[in-house]
Amino acid sequence: MPDAPDPPRKVYRLNPRALERAIHPPTAPAEPAPAPPAIPSAEDSAPPLPIHPPTHGQPEVPAEAPEAPADPAAAGPDEGLLPPPRRSRRRRDYWVLMLTSNLVFVFTALHVGPDAPLLFVATVAGMLVCSAALTWVMWFVMDDY
Repeated sequence: MPDAPDPPRKVYRLNPRALERAIHPPTAPAEPAPAPPAIPSAEDSAPPLPIHPPTHGQPEVPAEAPEAPADPAAAGPDEGLLPPPRRSRRRRDYWVLMLTSNLVFVFTALHVGPDAPLLFVATVAGMLVCSAALTWVMWFVMDDY
């Protein structure tokens, strides 16, 4: 059975009146533009408010910045010395999390191991994924805390 012939193509065109309107749009009668509002003169308006309050006298700025002593210990016990950096708890937290999560997986693997080899393999795989994820997060994603 042969295919049905395609219908004839439709051609869309503007009729002559619409074409004239598209080329030469009708112009409305020109209305006079409204007059701009009157600008008040300087005598009519109040003086502008200052942005900053006026200062009476000179501002209080020291002539010279105080010099830091060459030896920080000579400045006194509380000046110039930074406290020692705090020890990071990241290593301790990493090993606590690693041991506890792996112990859960080890006990689960030993409990289901002899009866279900598929669960044993899945538990060992879970232990590896958990260890890798914990290592990635603790040492590569997080900063010291």
